[in-house]
Amino acid sequence: MSQKRVIAVDLGAESGRVVEVHIDGTILHHNEVYRFTNTPVQVQGTLHWDVLHLWHDIKSGIDMVEPGAASVGIDTWGVDFALLDTEGALISNPVHYRDGRTEGMMEWVFERVPRREVFERTGIQFMVINTLYQLASLVRNKNPLLDSAATLLTIPDLFHYWLSGARSCEFTHVSTTQCYNPKKGNWDFELLSALGIPTHIFPRIVQPITLHCYADSGIIRHGNCAVGI
Repeated sequence: MSQKRVIAVDLGAESGRVVEVHIDGTILHHNEVYRFTNTPVQVQGTLHWDVLHLWHDIKSGIDMVEPGAASVGIDTWGVDFALLDTEGALISNPVHYRDGRTEGMMEWVFERVPRREVFERTGIQFMVINTLYQLASLVRNKNPLLDSAATLLTIPDLFHYWLSGARSCEFTHVSTTQCYNPKKGNWDFELLSALGIPTHIFPRIVQPITLHCYADSGIIRHGNCAVGI
């Protein structure tokens, strides 16, 4: 059986790596081709992910892999997100989950939607870093970003979008947001609306290993795909 090669990009809280994976049908081999730092940046009291620098490092790592890889997949932390405008441009650097903007936001949310109802709708652990409370903080503070936003993407899906042009969110990362209703199998638009969070910014949800193929972007060779994993 001929070997198939893929590229895996793993982003952690402090570092990232690009790994080339060979599959020969029975054995999986992996080779770390590039490792880089992931350092959040403090700007005017807000802690941000430096996604442009991460994008540069992801591209650098991909360029180190021999031509012919079948696909690229990116995995990273949950809960954090990016907002795009109607043209698909990044509106601002995504905020880091360790930023203090969600302080007191759980109480603010439960005043509008009871805690029990939030859990019944979403079924995940209550953590103040969850996407739901990050978005609620933008509503509470009347942040103009939500007025300008056309699309919300989780952090790995931001990089998938830059690789493939596909604006969608992968299921496993969506499940960390506390904005997803597992009974309905979709974003919980009723919960989001009750908190004043605009629902039109939430894109379609795709399953793991969904392929987004594209023409030559100058980053990945023609005919390859970005994979939601």
